[in-house]
Amino acid sequence: MKKLKKGIVVALALCMSLGIFAGCDNSNQNVSNLPSATPSAGSSASPEASPSGEAALGQTEKDINAGKEKVKLTMILCSSGLSIPDGIDINDNAWTDAMKEWANVELDIDQPLYGDYDQKLQLRISSGDLPDIVHCIGQSYSTTAPEAARDGAFLPLDDYYANSRNVKNVISEEQMEWVVETDGKNYFIPMRYEGLPQGEWLIARWDLVEKYNDGKWPETTPEWIALFEKIKQEMPDAMVLSNRLQKTGYALSYGGRVIYKLYGLPKSGGGMIWDWDEQKAVNEFLTPEYKAATQVLRDLYEKGVLDTEFATTEKWFDNKKTKNIVAEANEANQVKLKKEVYDDYPEGNSQEWRMAAPLTEFPEVVRYPEVAYGTKTNGLSGHAMYIAASCKNPDRAFDVLEVMASEDFKELCVWGLEGYSYEMVDGEKVPIPEVTKLSTSDPNVFNWQRQFLTIWGFPSSRPYDEAVAKLEDEEFANEQIESTDPIDEAVDKLFISPTSLTGYVASDDVSRKTAEASASMSTATCNYIMGRMSDADFDQAIADWEAEYGFIAEEYTEYVNSYDKAEADAHVP
Repeated sequence: MKKLKKGIVVALALCMSLGIFAGCDNSNQNVSNLPSATPSAGSSASPEASPSGEAALGQTEKDINAGKEKVKLTMILCSSGLSIPDGIDINDNAWTDAMKEWANVELDIDQPLYGDYDQKLQLRISSGDLPDIVHCIGQSYSTTAPEAARDGAFLPLDDYYANSRNVKNVISEEQMEWVVETDGKNYFIPMRYEGLPQGEWLIARWDLVEKYNDGKWPETTPEWIALFEKIKQEMPDAMVLSNRLQKTGYALSYGGRVIYKLYGLPKSGGGMIWDWDEQKAVNEFLTPEYKAATQVLRDLYEKGVLDTEFATTEKWFDNKKTKNIVAEANEANQVKLKKEVYDDYPEGNSQEWRMAAPLTEFPEVVRYPEVAYGTKTNGLSGHAMYIAASCKNPDRAFDVLEVMASEDFKELCVWGLEGYSYEMVDGEKVPIPEVTKLSTSDPNVFNWQRQFLTIWGFPSSRPYDEAVAKLEDEEFANEQIESTDPIDEAVDKLFISPTSLTGYVASDDVSRKTAEASASMSTATCNYIMGRMSDADFDQAIADWEAEYGFIAEEYTEYVNSYDKAEADAHVP
């Protein structure tokens, strides 16, 4: 595919202009001893930390900050859905105590309920009622905080980052380039999101594939379709293919996107993809791949292989457990490392959901099979740590971020405390089984502590998760991990797609029309699949959609074409 390769060269040039291929240097010269733990796995008390000692490779964070003035600081921190169990105080536990002691500060953390967090934070930003350190997610991350930063609500952190002890070892200079503001400044430290398998493909029922496909994965799209039909024939009550209905925007997701993935389209539907031949963004609805995949779904619907209620069902999770759904489109990092256990449906405990093998070839209509499993990301997530301009001790506030970015603090959040959440066996950390089985509401559980990984990122806990899974069933865990390797390796050889560029702000016209465009696309797609539209009617619906909503992709293409210039202008003194 000469044109594709030419397009890849263009993308490479765009990405290399930002230096995104340089790897992160995660070495850390400020290694210190972990806090000691006193309670056993069965203790009802919370663990206490006593950071002390001197690391072999240099001073600890506690040593570095010991001679500095002890000041009072405030922070607002999102739990990120990792809610603290009843009986645990966010301001009085081993992890918060470590932050206080290692940074030598008095720290008061405010933590609104997770469901209310973003809204309350936006109100505080709008009113100027800001704590010293601010953790942003959601709309506060994407819109409210950046706008407030440009208006002077937050401090530029460029100099702090350049002179950091730990932060720059976690977040690379290239990653900081991704989140630079339009005025050329960096106002926040982003969350690193690396360490999980990359890419997206089909996560499917290996137990059914093994039984009905001679113990091997299908290698082509027609083989997959034939397998779906065979399973339906052998198991008439099986649902085989269904949909996780999205009530707003584009309607088809997960199970509803299986056939689209088999035609080289993204896991998430209704969005823009990059046309490598034309070097422009285009909505997938307008592509030949989309039309071909939708025609297959129409055929499967007529044969009863696709759930007849796919367009209206709200029982995706129940159906997945009980109706023998065979596959879903999903990300490689969503492959479960442990067997699912359903108390309400014991028969479902035999299900083995695993990442399917890549295809040996795609249908001829698929123009860009090289990117069918996704492309690289910039290794960041939608979390940000800001320091308010009103902070009276910004140097000391950044010391707190330095602690949170230290190797020791990561280990404390990932593995916990020796004797509490892990033990040493032959020089290796091994999770304590009793702790791994505790409910997330148990005060002694080791799970909620990951919320402090706002710089290192939640994927940093992958080694612990793998160790826990292997304790339970090492063979199964290894099979699950290995199933993601081929997709991860394929994506790792690629690049960051132009559709992943940061900094794009939609115009008012695009913002007003995006949801409407997705709904219109969904309606036409579902009606065609269910036989309510002829081929000619569907073609006309696609043409009408392009006439009304095609400007959305055109606007984004203009942004991509101006990206290099925008980046250069942003750095002009």
